[in-house]
Parts: sequence; structure tokens; C-alpha cells
Amino acid sequence: MNKKQTYITDEEKENCQKVVDAFAELFENEDLTVVNAGKYGFIKLQYYRNHVGFDNAFSFNDSRRLFNDLWQEWLDTQLLDIVGDTPMEETDCGDIPKCLSQEKQQELLDMHKRLAEKAGVGDMPDKTAPMKQLTTSKRGEDKMSVLERLYMGILCPIEESVCNDADYHSLLDEIRTERDYFEGILSEENKERFEKWNMMIFRHEDMTKYARFAQGFRLGAILASEIFSGSEDK
Repeated sequence: MNKKQTYITDEEKENCQKVVDAFAELFENEDLTVVNAGKYGFIKLQYYRNHVGFDNAFSFNDSRRLFNDLWQEWLDTQLLDIVGDTPMEETDCGDIPKCLSQEKQQELLDMHKRLAEKAGVGDMPDKTAPMKQLTTSKRGEDKMSVLERLYMGILCPIEESVCNDADYHSLLDEIRTERDYFEGILSEENKERFEKWNMMIFRHEDMTKYARFAQGFRLGAILASEIFSGSEDK
């Protein structure tokens, strides 16, 4: 093992820190933080659980990718707030910008520009399609094959999987509230036992999620094989 190996350049360390500073105030009251992990780059941590830790942890060693990710996190939050308790509440986040007024669209685009300038990443180059700035931008990833995106560490099934159910975040908050309640009334002995039970549940969920992912991948591979071999005609 090469103990001196680093996964981020000094230049990108500085650039990523600028991105983090640019978004710091916006995420101050959100269940999300980005930390400098030294040679490993910057880590985005989400959904903290008391005595357990964070549910999500994603690493970044490229300032542009970090900016795009944090911009999308902030934008999704704004869009969900805008459509809350309206007929558009069930609309996919990616389609909401098209339904906004020109004034609101421009407001969000101006915010994107200010953040980009503050983070030192510059504005998005495509001036002919400004609405693209209101959706996920991954710097040429759409031109890569799936294999290339997997190899480059860009494609992560867990990271790409987003729950769009309108009740997801409110349910998550209720779960945290109830967990904190029980932790507050339990004795130290029972609290420790409760945490062990929680960890067993989380471990079981991880096993189940992996098994479902693996099975879905197998079925996809089988389906592709049948399509290319023509065996579905037999």
C-alpha cells in the first residue's frame, strides 16, 4: 500500500474549499455538510443520525463536480419549497423549472451565476440554453459511455438513486424525532441496547438494498443477453 498516495491535487483542494465556502451559508440549516478529508478530497455528508453517524457520504476531488452537486442539492430544495402545497407538488424536480415564471427562472439563474463567481468556477458556458443551468450539469458526462462513467467514479447507483416521493423528507424528519424521543426516555442500559438494535436494522437494510441491486443488475444483464442473442424469439 502506498501510504503517500493522494486523491486530490493541491490546486483542486483550494478550488474545492472555495466551492464549500460559497455554499456554506445556504446549507447552514440543512442536514448536509462538506468536510475537507485531506488527501482523500472533500466529503459530502448527509442525513445525520444521533449516535450512528451520517447515512450518506460522497467524495469529491474535482471542484466543478462538487459545485454541480451542491448546486443541484440547493436547487432541488428551492424547487420543492416553491411547489409545496400546489398542484405541481407531484411534479419531478427536473420538470419544475419549465413551469416557473420567467422572472423566477431568471432569479434562479442569477443565483447560479453569483455562486459560480463566488466559488471561482465561472458561469456555465452554454448561453444558448440557460434553462440547462437549472438542471443537473455534469460536464460532458452525457457524452461518456456507462462504462467510462463507472471507471471514472462518476456513476454511483446509490448516489444517482433519489427518492422523489413528496412525503420522503417529512417522513425522515418524523423518524428522527421519534428516535430522539425514545433515546431521551430510555435508561443508559436500554439506550445502548436500542442503539445496537438500530445498527442491526441499518445493517439488515444495507444487505437488503445490495441484494435487490445485485438481482436487478443480474436481470438487466440477462435481458440484454436475450435481446442481443435473439433468444426471446425461441
